[in-house]
Amino acid sequence: MRTMIEPFRIWTVRSIRNTTPEERLGALEAAGYNLLKIPARDVTVDLVTDSGTGAMSSQQWAAMMTADEAYAGSESLFRLEDAARDLFGYRHVVPTHQGRAAKRLLCAALVEPGTTIPANTHLETSRAAIRALGGETIELPIPEAVLGSPYHPFKGNLDVDRLRQLIEREGAKSIPAVFLAVSSPAGGGQPVSLENIKAVRDLTARHGIRLFLDCAYFAENAYFIHVREEAWRGRPLRDIAGEMFRLADGVMLSARKDGIVNTGGLLAFDSDDLAARVRRAMVRSDGMATHGGLAARDLEGMAIGLQEALQGSYMAHRFETVEHLARSLAREGVPVIQPVGGHAVQLDARAFLPHLEPEDLPAQAVACSLYLLGGIRAAEVGSLKLGGRTDAQGRPLPVPHDLVRFSYPRRTYTRSHIDYVIEATLELFANRHRVAGLEIVDPGERRHLTAVMRPKGGRLLREEHTRELPPEHRALGTCSHPLFQKRRSTRAIAEMHIDEAVIERIVQSFRWAPSCANRQPARLVLARRSPEREALDRTLMEGNEWARTAPILAAVVMSPARAATVNGINYAPFDAGLATQNLVLAAVAEGLVAHPMAGYDEPAARQALAVPEPWRIVAVVAIGFAGDPARLDPATREKDERPRQRLPLSQMVFFERWTDGE
Repeated sequence: MRTMIEPFRIWTVRSIRNTTPEERLGALEAAGYNLLKIPARDVTVDLVTDSGTGAMSSQQWAAMMTADEAYAGSESLFRLEDAARDLFGYRHVVPTHQGRAAKRLLCAALVEPGTTIPANTHLETSRAAIRALGGETIELPIPEAVLGSPYHPFKGNLDVDRLRQLIEREGAKSIPAVFLAVSSPAGGGQPVSLENIKAVRDLTARHGIRLFLDCAYFAENAYFIHVREEAWRGRPLRDIAGEMFRLADGVMLSARKDGIVNTGGLLAFDSDDLAARVRRAMVRSDGMATHGGLAARDLEGMAIGLQEALQGSYMAHRFETVEHLARSLAREGVPVIQPVGGHAVQLDARAFLPHLEPEDLPAQAVACSLYLLGGIRAAEVGSLKLGGRTDAQGRPLPVPHDLVRFSYPRRTYTRSHIDYVIEATLELFANRHRVAGLEIVDPGERRHLTAVMRPKGGRLLREEHTRELPPEHRALGTCSHPLFQKRRSTRAIAEMHIDEAVIERIVQSFRWAPSCANRQPARLVLARRSPEREALDRTLMEGNEWARTAPILAAVVMSPARAATVNGINYAPFDAGLATQNLVLAAVAEGLVAHPMAGYDEPAARQALAVPEPWRIVAVVAIGFAGDPARLDPATREKDERPRQRLPLSQMVFFERWTDGE
């Protein structure tokens, strides 16, 4: 069958509370436009993280009911050890209450001041643990891992040449271990190939350096290898995962991801000495090594989760759902980061909102707007979370990107929930010009967790200034396409930047207009912010001063000498008119306003734009986003709001023969 269904039945449900736009706006304002401060009961679809937010299976809940809460010698611990040894293949298994505890304990046993831990990508938790012990972190991703770089099937790979150079420069004794995140959380979960893991293993083994896998997303990485790596394509996921673990000295796991539990983690390795050091440190901070601060029921849930994580039908459904979300958005022009990761879809907020600057917090603005439109909570990874940092000289460090991340929880949402997210995102994308930037009122201690913000200008979504006329004033009849109904020669145009990709699509529409005998006698000159534009602005006649705020004035130029002449009729004006209509409707389709004008000094306009003889400018089209009509002078605003009028159809269209419709 072509339809992919959820590979599970839903026996227990949690109701979703429907909220109104007014309630969501109130929640945003009460939270200071910080989505992490909004109560979960007010969220319709929560995609802020996939960590600890998955749904456990009936087998997990059943096992939790049989948990042995004995202080020592718990059967629940033995069952977890058996499941972990079966999956990872290591003798020692140390449960922890979270992945960050596992990393802290491992680093305490390995890291000394002045040592360095390289990685493809360090998660925040491992970076913090290493630096707290006086160690240094360094990331060695391959060049193709950079956002926006060409496609690579394994963008999570570690650059082995750079690792070799680091070892030669620093010496193996100063590098107690290499951490390899499988998959890398950068890019929403970018995988590491088995070929790369083996190359890293061969290099570290020659120098006596341990290799540990940060394997919160081990099932995800195994699935990517299953579908992308030629030598392992189609192989069982469990075989692939077993090979990953065989190549490493041990693993640290946050089970809240691919372990499919709400809390828990573990360490697993073979070294007796390392096990003794970890367990000694654990008693001082986390409790007995037999439970790691977890209740026995959590150990039971983790044991079953490790067995269920590599189920083929579950992983295939999960990947297809993430791909469906990304594919559906990208097809409509939404700037989706490619290739898509295994657990998250990321949007480029700077491309989504090109009229905002990084200091306007574009990713947070997109995320807050999605919540306002549909109650969807996504994560900001950009100028809010990463900003506010300085270098050694106290200079602000630039933020490399502004991303909105949709993290997909395991077994929590159905395809219809994702379709709802797609619909809301596309609606926001169609109205992206209305989104205002945000400013920080109080950053708090940790900006993305505690900051209080507010929209610049007072509203997150500006009013749509194109006005819907009452039916008695429309006088348009039934149009064949909504673009004709929406098109209106509005004079209130905002001074907002238009993305280059949008301009490209609009001018391509001008280019592909019909032309008599394909002589193409029409040309287009776009005047933006330049001395030529200033000169063109001065040619506008009285009453057209409003057009000076438009980000683009497009001069439509034609030459009768270039046009076809048939039966004594020169088709240059006709061809130019067709091209202009294409231009206007393409702009409207992009959510813009396009107002053709004849009120300009034509010879002066030609001189301003250096248009040679015998070309003539037959129209100037003001293009931009709809602005605030309150900024127009009263006379111009009255014209702008005047009802549109056209002759009755009977006076314009005749059937079979001319009729005096007058």
